Amino acid sequence: MTKYVYRWDGEYWGFIEGEYLFDKTGNYKAFLEGVEVHKEDGSYVGALTEEKYILLSTISSHRPLGALRPWPPKPQIPAEPPRESPRTSSPYGAEDALKRF
Repeated sequence: MTKYVYRWDGEYWGFIEGEYLFDKTGNYKAFLEGVEVHKEDGSYVGALTEEKYILLSTISSHRPLGALRPWPPKPQIPAEPPRESPRTSSPYGAEDALKRF
């Protein structure tokens, strides 16, 4: 099942297929371990929140590297969904992790 991923400002950013995160053009960007999101090198990106945002805690300690995954096949790119309403504020101590991509 495809899950759409948005920036905190409501802009569509990409999608999740299985345990992989792709940008909206279908480029592989990261993998998921539960709700934790890691870049292909295993470095921590943030946590999947509300099944459509990826937030990074600015107050928690460093996360260990995730177990590396094989490179996924190029996915079929889904139709772009409409924008989400912008969020007015992020939870205390969190920021939009997608601005780091």
